[in-house]
Amino acid sequence: MDKHIVVPVALFFSIVWVIKLIIDARMRYLYLRGGSPQTIAALVAGEERMRRLGMLRWGVLLTTLAVAFVIIDRTGADATSALTWGLIFGALGLGNLGAYLLVRREDALLNALLPAPADAAPLTPPQAAAAPAASTPPPLA
Repeated sequence: MDKHIVVPVALFFSIVWVIKLIIDARMRYLYLRGGSPQTIAALVAGEERMRRLGMLRWGVLLTTLAVAFVIIDRTGADATSALTWGLIFGALGLGNLGAYLLVRREDALLNALLPAPADAAPLTPPQAAAAPAASTPPPLA
């Protein structure tokens, strides 16, 4: 690639990434400064869980992508063939689906093992009737 194209694109994405990091840090600071201990504990637990799930997702994606590259190598397909691109995108899709299924299974196991909090009452029919209804858009004339 031409460095006259790569450098501005890389600079743009670097600036966007730095802005995202600054905004995330500012939001965390505001939560920590004015939050209750329960809010802070939930925030820390949520960030820890997202880090773990991110590592799981990247591991599954890279593994399926590696399998796709092995298949591409064994079939002798070149870089411009439809088989190559189909295997790469198919592996990424299967990796995302596999990571989703693993996270869903982990959530189901955690929900089965951990008791529900005492203050979380199930939604009963009278509460359901009092809950606000979803607004529907007006019909088009």
